Amino acid sequence: MYSGVKQSNRTGFTLIEVLISMVIFSIVIALAVMSYRFSLQNLTSSNSRYDIDKLSRVKLVNQQIREAFPYGYVDELGKTVPFFIGKKEGFAFVTRSPVLISEPIAVSTLYIKDRDLLYCEVPLGVVSLSSFKIHESNCEKSISFMSSQSFEFQYFGWKDWLEFSNYYSEYLDIVVKPKPTWNDTFYASQRKIMPLFIRIKVKNDNARGKVNHLIYRISRIPPSLLGASSE
Repeated sequence: MYSGVKQSNRTGFTLIEVLISMVIFSIVIALAVMSYRFSLQNLTSSNSRYDIDKLSRVKLVNQQIREAFPYGYVDELGKTVPFFIGKKEGFAFVTRSPVLISEPIAVSTLYIKDRDLLYCEVPLGVVSLSSFKIHESNCEKSISFMSSQSFEFQYFGWKDWLEFSNYYSEYLDIVVKPKPTWNDTFYASQRKIMPLFIRIKVKNDNARGKVNHLIYRISRIPPSLLGASSE
């Protein structure tokens, strides 16, 4: 007759082992949550800095365009004319408050390069205003203003200074008075007057071909304030 106690195989865990496993699992979960929050904070902070930097650049460039100054220079004929060049690929003007270079006055250019719209400045006097061309080589420092599928520039203004003067003259009785119009090009040296508005057509990539219009009103400064300078 057998009188011993039959020993069974152990298939479970002790209470101590369960508690230790729960503690380890809790530590792993806590570390994972902390890592996720840290990564999320860094990503949010990085995106915020990028957005703020982008908004700051846009604000600065917008202000520069609106404050375009009709700087007067002496052309080849010895006449004082304002400086502004407006073309399909960009435009150039004089600013009295440069933001990229440490100079009191500069020539600013906004031009298209690939899919970017770049803003740049070069000190006044380094380039010739009478032969200035909108080109990357005429830039000392530049920043990206915006990126998009395509850009198009247009300029709203009078045909010339004579037409503007006749329109407001009290001595001329014109039945059909001329009006300023939109143009693809605008040379202030030829018209003897600055444009009234600048329009930038921006075609977006992710908006099914939608075109946004950015319109800037140029500061209206009397021609009597044109400062003549010799190159």
